[in-house]
Amino acid sequence: MIKSLLAIMLINASPNTSFPDTVEIQTIFQVDFQDFFQNDTVTLGINGCSIFSNKLLTSDRSTGLTSAIVKARLTNNAQIKVYFNGQSFLCMYSKDKIFISIILNHFEKKYEVDLSKGKYIGFSKKDKHELIISQSKRPFIYD
Repeated sequence: MIKSLLAIMLINASPNTSFPDTVEIQTIFQVDFQDFFQNDTVTLGINGCSIFSNKLLTSDRSTGLTSAIVKARLTNNAQIKVYFNGQSFLCMYSKDKIFISIILNHFEKKYEVDLSKGKYIGFSKKDKHELIISQSKRPFIYD
């Protein structure tokens, strides 16, 4: 009797394994805005979702990183939840691909990113209207 009661108590104490539709399951990608930004106006869209608009970005000279870091996780209803600056956005997801739109100083550039090449994506400024994209399977290292 005591063993049966103990077993029932253990089963009832185990964590609930069912998740609502919007619980994050897996980190899909991270976007970092990196080197050479100097008071540049940037707008970011991912898979048709507006993440931020007309944000002034400046790279830290010692780390080579701006304050704009965007992370996304897959939800169990085939959408991604994109996180930026304490906010989150539910966006559509195409398997292993994301579509990134960046407006840098009023000049738009679109990128189709194959996530099988790495989930860490970095953008550095090359000149007033041009970006260099980097992609890695490992997190970028900032000094």
